[in-house]
Amino acid sequence: MPLPKKMAALLAAFALATAACGSSNDVATATDSDDAAEVDNDAAAATGDDDGAAETTAEAVPDDSGIDAINGGKPVVEIPGGDAPQSLLTEDLISGNGDTAESGDLLVMHYVGVLHEDGSEFDSSWDRGDTFNFVLGQGRVIQGWDEGIVGMAEGSRRQLTIPAAQAYGEQGAGADIPPGAALIFVVDLVNAHSPHEIDVTTDDPDSLEVTEIVAGDGAELAEGDVVEVTYSLALESTGEVVRSSWTDGSTAEFAIGVEPAQVFIGWSESLVGRNIGDELRIVVPPALGPDPESGDTLITQLTVVGVVG
Repeated sequence: MPLPKKMAALLAAFALATAACGSSNDVATATDSDDAAEVDNDAAAATGDDDGAAETTAEAVPDDSGIDAINGGKPVVEIPGGDAPQSLLTEDLISGNGDTAESGDLLVMHYVGVLHEDGSEFDSSWDRGDTFNFVLGQGRVIQGWDEGIVGMAEGSRRQLTIPAAQAYGEQGAGADIPPGAALIFVVDLVNAHSPHEIDVTTDDPDSLEVTEIVAGDGAELAEGDVVEVTYSLALESTGEVVRSSWTDGSTAEFAIGVEPAQVFIGWSESLVGRNIGDELRIVVPPALGPDPESGDTLITQLTVVGVVG
C-alpha cells in the first residue's frame, strides 16, 4: 500500500537531512541465495565453535585513538592448516564486558575477511577507515555472521571460520571470493544498540517537548558538533514508527546548532547542551520537523552515541 503523501514527504525530507552528513554504514547488503546473503563489494559474516580457528595478533593502524584503536587495531589473521570447515566455527580472541549482541540489535563492527584457502584478504573495514553497521538476525548479512555474532559482548574480538554454504555458496561474490570458498573473519563488536521502546502519547503535540530517558555521562554537546545518533520516528496521529536506525540499518550523523540546519530544527535545537550517552524523547511539532507543511507531529527518540571528528 503506498504511503500517504504527507508521510512520504516527511520521510523524504528526513532522508535528505540526514544524508547531508552521511552515516557510518558504507556496506550495502541484500538478499540471500543458497543460505548466504549477498553483499555489494563488501563483506558480512558468520560463526561457529572453537575448533580450527586461526590465531590473530594485533597490528597498529594509523589512527591510534578511538574506534580505530579498538583491541589494538587491525588484526592479522593466521590461516589454520587442514581442509575447509564443514560447519561454522567461532573463537573469542578477546572478551569484552559490554552489552551482548542479540537478534534485532543494530551493531557497529570492525572486521577483516580472508579466504580460508590461502589467506588472501578480500575486505577490511579498517582499510576503509569506517565501521560497518547492520541489524543482527534479519538476513542483511551472510548466514555465518547472523548466527556467529549472537551473544558477542561489546569490546570483544571474535574469529568466525565459515563454510561456503554459510557464506557466498557456489556463486561466490565478485572477483575476490570464488565459488565454494570458505572464509575467515575476525570481527570486533564496537557497539550493540537495542531498539527504542517509543511512547507515542503526548498532551501537547504543538509544542517542542524534550524528556530525558537516560542521562549520559559523556562530554557536553556544543553548537557545531557533528553527533552520531540512533533514532526512531513515529507519527503522533497514528502511532506508527515510520523510520528508525533499525529499519535503515544505520546510525545518523549531522551537525547541531548550525545554520543552515543539517537536520530538522526540533532535533538540532534540542541536542545543544546535552551529553554523549543521553537518550531523549523529543516531541517535534510540524513547524520544527523535516516537513513543516506536512502537519505531522513527530514523536521521536534518539540516543547520542558520540561526536564525530
